[in-house]
Amino acid sequence: VTYARYWSPLPIEPVCYADEGDYFDALRAELQRAVKVRLAAGAGTGIELSGGLDSSAIACLAGEQFQTAGGKGHVFVNSSLEHQDPSSESYQLTFPYLADIYERYPNTLEEHRITEEGRSLIDEVDAGLAIHGCPMKTVIARHSVSAYGLAKSQQLSTMLSGFGGDEFVSHRGPLFLRHCYENRHTRDLVREIFYSKNPSGVVPKTKYLMRYVAERLGGRRKFATGPGNAEMWRSGHDSICGLLSSEQQSVFRALRNERALPEPFDLRSWQAQALVAQNLRPVIADQVPMAEAFGFEYRYPLLDQRVLSLTLGMPGRLAVRRGVDRYPFREALKGVLPDSIRTRPDKAGPSLPAVETMLKQDLDEMIARIDSAADTSIVQHYLDPKALRAFSQGIDLSSEEPEKRREKSSFVSLYLLTQFLVALSER
Repeated sequence: VTYARYWSPLPIEPVCYADEGDYFDALRAELQRAVKVRLAAGAGTGIELSGGLDSSAIACLAGEQFQTAGGKGHVFVNSSLEHQDPSSESYQLTFPYLADIYERYPNTLEEHRITEEGRSLIDEVDAGLAIHGCPMKTVIARHSVSAYGLAKSQQLSTMLSGFGGDEFVSHRGPLFLRHCYENRHTRDLVREIFYSKNPSGVVPKTKYLMRYVAERLGGRRKFATGPGNAEMWRSGHDSICGLLSSEQQSVFRALRNERALPEPFDLRSWQAQALVAQNLRPVIADQVPMAEAFGFEYRYPLLDQRVLSLTLGMPGRLAVRRGVDRYPFREALKGVLPDSIRTRPDKAGPSLPAVETMLKQDLDEMIARIDSAADTSIVQHYLDPKALRAFSQGIDLSSEEPEKRREKSSFVSLYLLTQFLVALSER
């Protein structure tokens, strides 16, 4: 299953938006359309949605789609979980219950089942990874059902999270897309930037090197130098060349200098049209199967063509504006998570440091809600109410021990899980 089949057959629309309001309205509409197309194709959250939607996409979607009148009953589907190590804490907290929920709602299964084509791809990936000594059994392979589709079938408002947005926080994502277009990455170059050769085969480079490259291209600013501006990624070229072989350095420099695109970036220019038609499709067609074969998601330029046209048409001043609201989906958390738990721009749930800001009265309120949830039959079906209450009472907000700090994060996950179960039973 390659992303090519989800691309719009329509030609790219040469539109540049001068007004920020118009731009965001159009982008939100296109993103919602892209989500519907991908879900309708029968793929689950882990394969499809974590492929194309970065945090800026989530932020746009969250503006409308994920707000309910009462602000209650949100489900958090973390697509990253579906490819996680089964021994990890978050996997163990979530999946035993999801697996059982799938069995309790058999009427929803057929509608959200993975296609045979998708299943065979997963089996191929698993077989390929097993040869390299790292089999990856995804929850999709095991249950053949999308957690997102299940939640939607129960009319539950759903917040997607876990799209690897760290490297391309909010409005920085489009800058990296623009870089890929303007420099026309060849397959070898992309492969050398993102993969390294090991005795076991070609594997993705570590997330730290990925993050470094991303930052030099205009990703998050932690290691980047100089003031933030739309040309920032140009200054990162030399440091990226330092990571490449001499052969690929010359390719990189030639791509950088040849046939420079006009500024501001204009989709009506013949250069932009030529880039999209001749270069983007081959790169994606080569990269996606290769990345999937290595169990790695090549997520950066994989938005629908028309979404890309909107992204590249973003007003230049907007792309670098610090004041863009990066937290619109906080609205979707109101009534579920207390305000004192800060959420990150690229994740729907709390991060570990964020839980440090939890207030005592918020903890007491969450424990009270867990107590009342523990009396419901659906929670008792999955969790031991005594153990749940004992764990909740044992949370120590002031402790600095690593174990106690991890418990705080687990507590928030358990709290969201109980709210999910209660919301599901109310349907």
